[in-house]
Amino acid sequence: MSMHTESMTRWLIGGTRDGGLPQKLIEECRGFHIFAEEDLQFSSYYHIRKYLATEGVDNEQYWRVYNKKYLKIDREKYGKFPDLTLRRSDRSEILIELKQTIARSVETSEIIEDVIKLTEIGGDKILIALYSCALPPEESTERHEHIINETKSLENMDNLHIVRVPVGATFGNNVEIERYVERLQRLNKERNW
Repeated sequence: MSMHTESMTRWLIGGTRDGGLPQKLIEECRGFHIFAEEDLQFSSYYHIRKYLATEGVDNEQYWRVYNKKYLKIDREKYGKFPDLTLRRSDRSEILIELKQTIARSVETSEIIEDVIKLTEIGGDKILIALYSCALPPEESTERHEHIINETKSLENMDNLHIVRVPVGATFGNNVEIERYVERLQRLNKERNW
């Protein structure tokens, strides 16, 4: 049997016992596998595909995940490319926009812009704006609440899930967070960008 869209959404936003996709991304971040937004996209794609391959999740292989799938908004306008698109059978069901903010100077407004982009192209689809965060828990919560307050009047809010991947909250204290971010920045420089 193939998983229903609601169940897939629950796993993608972390509403399952195992923490779903956000928990997998926390592990990837803590393992120093995610440096750039492309890494976040790759890791998300990988874990979604791995989850779909789990026995009992999508036995009929109705679900597919696509990177940067072109979606035409309407006949008059150009289309957009959400970071990830999940299709069930022949219909796009879930659109995901990702933002990697750890050890990068990403403004909250940039996350809000991604949310706006999703709501503009989303139609009746499930929309997920997922961003990584290594801020201390209190700052992380404030930022998340600010994003929600700034976007609550947008169209399609009933279909929208704003998901924070709270990497910073998994550390014992702010010193550990700072060490993690410093090491991530150092490793990122060593990659010879």
